[in-house]
Amino acid sequence: MQEMSEQDTLTEKRQKSKEMQTFIAASNAAAVSLSGAALKALLLLNGGAAIAMLGFVASMATGERVELLDLSEVVSVLQIYALGAGLAVLATGFAYVVMYFQAAVAQSFDIIDEEPYYRNSDKTILLYRLCNFFHVLSVSIAFASLGSFGLGVLWTGGIVAIASA
Repeated sequence: MQEMSEQDTLTEKRQKSKEMQTFIAASNAAAVSLSGAALKALLLLNGGAAIAMLGFVASMATGERVELLDLSEVVSVLQIYALGAGLAVLATGFAYVVMYFQAAVAQSFDIIDEEPYYRNSDKTILLYRLCNFFHVLSVSIAFASLGSFGLGVLWTGGIVAIASA
């Protein structure tokens, strides 16, 4: 009877482990999807802002207030938005590198005969650290892209205020 209880406990632990692995896989898939959407949004945000700024300049150039427009300021703002768009693309590239290293980590384990049936190989820790490094780098660059958009918005506000005066 005692043996049956231990077997039931082992079966229950394996079931819980499978449920946790399923949850982790689903959470990771959701995170990948959401990060892709966020990076696309940053690219659209900065690119759309640059296009809107060009439209503003075009409308000012055809009006009577063209002399109020400081083209060097406009070019600087356009460069800020272009930088933000470029950073979004760079962050997307590093997000791909993170996915690559996650797969490399998963493939780097040594298979063994006892629970949990795998262990870290010589490469696992290095690959895991590289994955974390590129993850932090990608997220930091994405925040820099968002910051670039915010700076461009603040700078644009000053240009619009001067041109509207």
